[in-house]
Amino acid sequence: MIDTKKKMKDFLQYEKKLYRNKKINSFIPRFSEQGLIWKYVILLRKCEFLSNSKKRIRFALYYFRFKRLGLKLGFSIPLNVVNRGLLIYHKGNLVINADYIGKNTSIAGTAFFVAKGPTNERPTLGDNVSIGMNVVFVGGIKIASMIAIGAGSVVTKSFLSENVTIAGNPAKIINDKEGSSAWGGWKDHFA
Repeated sequence: MIDTKKKMKDFLQYEKKLYRNKKINSFIPRFSEQGLIWKYVILLRKCEFLSNSKKRIRFALYYFRFKRLGLKLGFSIPLNVVNRGLLIYHKGNLVINADYIGKNTSIAGTAFFVAKGPTNERPTLGDNVSIGMNVVFVGGIKIASMIAIGAGSVVTKSFLSENVTIAGNPAKIINDKEGSSAWGGWKDHFA
């Protein structure tokens, strides 16, 4: 939860490194797809700070901009759900209705985190989760840390073992690498 300006700046400074072009060591163009996604992440973090610090007028102005850009990109992310290190690669339908999403989560594109049943149970993701395109999370499932989720997966049950790759409809473990990360690229993305 971002409740101080210093914490907001720390989050944004950390996430800014994720959106840099590593090949030429420069920042992305402002109105490119990645530039708009970065602007959305900035507005998300500022809205979280303003909401938690009870600055209502400034919050209303930033929240309007945040929602408007979210409609343009196809994103619906609630405040105070995603921890630091959010990396979104492409615009498209991204609907998050989760209890918590851990640090260093990367999302390749279209993904849905949906509640299930009359109890309104929602998904929970651990740290260092990499999500492929067109993934759907259904219900009150729990995903452990250091998991890679393949494109087109429908996750309907919890996966509590770390360092695995899951994929399929319904999702199941397809690769279990003990002692190493599932895709091996965590340190490159989030160093």
